[in-house]
Amino acid sequence: MQAGESLKEVMFHTGVADVPAHIARLAVKVKRSGQTMVVLCRLEELNTIDAALWAFSRASFLPHSRADAPPSVLARSPVALVTSMEQVASLRSAGSASNSRLVSTLQVWVDGCESFDKMIEVVTPAGTADARERWKRYAQMGAILSNTAVDKLVSNA
Repeated sequence: MQAGESLKEVMFHTGVADVPAHIARLAVKVKRSGQTMVVLCRLEELNTIDAALWAFSRASFLPHSRADAPPSVLARSPVALVTSMEQVASLRSAGSASNSRLVSTLQVWVDGCESFDKMIEVVTPAGTADARERWKRYAQMGAILSNTAVDKLVSNA
């Protein structure tokens, strides 16, 4: 697949100081909309994001699973947590994540991201400079780009 064949839209969420809490808020939106998402994160972040999804609200449940969950669990989970694009390929070969949006917390370019229609880049304050370079690369691919300054939304809430 050539870059840009599928990736149509990339949304940058910038100034995200609390990545696990932000992922939990995105998961709430995904659950309400009936869509699915794949969260690509570092192995060091996986447990923290997993815990944030379990603890986000006492009154509700954010169904999610890790890539190594049984296929029956993955099939019912609107949010899948992965640490590599190889795990994404495994999910897809098992019939999961086919229409998902990709959410990356990696702060680096993700090879294979063009296999998704939509992507969200979660950018920490320290990752802003590198995110600018990724923005340019997505623009060259022809993706529709948008930016939401999450730090301003949170401080105004």
